[in-house]
Amino acid sequence: MYVEEQENGIKNMVRLCRKFKATIAETISELIESYGLSEDTASQKVEQYWNAQ
Repeated sequence: MYVEEQENGIKNMVRLCRKFKATIAETISELIESYGLSEDTASQKVEQYWNAQ
């Protein structure tokens, strides 16, 4: 359950960052800071969700 909630939070953060015109690099940094992700994992999540509907 926690993993699913965290994944939804990550997805929502990427969507919000994009909506508010953050750069991909800024979004990656935000995921690292907020969720403790590695740079590689954060980059993968941004790539996965950046254009998701």
